[in-house]
Amino acid sequence: VACIHCYQNHLQCDNRRTCFHCYDNNSQCRRTACADYATGTCDRKHCTRAHEEDERRFSSIVNTEHFSRAVKSPRKSRKR
Repeated sequence: VACIHCYQNHLQCDNRRTCFHCYDNNSQCRRTACADYATGTCDRKHCTRAHEEDERRFSSIVNTEHFSRAVKSPRKSRKR
């Protein structure tokens, strides 16, 4: 379950209680709760949000609405 900071900035989250990127940026490492939070109620095969069973691992699960990702700038093609 990627934290909000990593998800929004297209970063690879290491899934620690406070991930490396949040620690390095001194930001609060939070995960967003799935709309189907209760264990066994989410039908998504690869849900990217936190569920009830994740409470033991992550202490800062929050209920949020939709949040957007940062816009990635298009890569410039290298000519050889």
